[in-house]
Amino acid sequence: MKRLSILLTVLMTSVAALSQRLINGEYLIKINDTGRYLSIAGAGMTNGARLIQWDKGYDNHFRFILTHLGNDVYTLQSRHSGKFLSTEGAPRPGAKLIQWDWVNQDNQKWVIVPVKGSRGYAMSAYTGGLKVVIQHFNSLVTPANGAYSYLQGDPYFRTMILDFKKNEAN
Repeated sequence: MKRLSILLTVLMTSVAALSQRLINGEYLIKINDTGRYLSIAGAGMTNGARLIQWDKGYDNHFRFILTHLGNDVYTLQSRHSGKFLSTEGAPRPGAKLIQWDWVNQDNQKWVIVPVKGSRGYAMSAYTGGLKVVIQHFNSLVTPANGAYSYLQGDPYFRTMILDFKKNEAN
C-alpha cells in the first residue's frame, strides 16, 4: 500500500510538472512584480530595438511567438517584426535584450522553467544561465515604463517571475 501511495504521488507530480510546460504559440508576457508587459521599444522594426516593459497593450510589438526547441529551451520571435529575442553581443552579465534577425546562435535561445510555489516562469540565457531581469528590478523603486531588460550575473539576485498569457485567438 505504501509503495502504491509513493508511486501515485510521483506520477501526479510528474503530470503536474509536464502540464506547466509552455506550448508553441503566441503570448503576451507579463512581469508579475510590476504588472507591466514585455514589449519591443517604440514598436521598432530594426535589429537592435530593445526589449522593455510597458503598460499592457495588445499591439503586435507586445506579442511574442514562442517555439519550444526541447529541454525547456525556447526561441521568442517578435510578432510585429519577425525578429528574435537576442542578447546584445554574447550572453554576459549586463547584456541588454534586443531583437535581431534569426542567426541560429545560442544568444537567441532561452531557458524558461516554472518557478516552484508560483504560477509563473523564470527566464534565463541558454548559455551561462544568466537571469533575465529589468532595469531597477531589485531596487526600492518600481521599474517604470521603458525599463530595459538585461542579463543579471548575480546568482543571489531575486528571480523575475513572468506570466506567459497565451493568445488563443491565433
